[in-house]
Amino acid sequence: AEKSLKKAPKGSLVLSKSNGVTQYYHKTDSTQKKGKYISSKSKKIIAALAQKDYDIRFLELQMSI
Repeated sequence: AEKSLKKAPKGSLVLSKSNGVTQYYHKTDSTQKKGKYISSKSKKIIAALAQKDYDIRFLELQMSI
């Protein structure tokens, strides 16, 4: 998990639903509300940001045990 975090893109993934469709946003600044829209065709960046979030949560759980 630590190795993949080093390679992970900066920022975080924000999901939103509109009319039953999931929309993805790349939030790079904490002052941004949603971030920059990511097309669902850009699956690599979406997957990388989702994996980063998972790895962070996994490591936080590891530290608390």
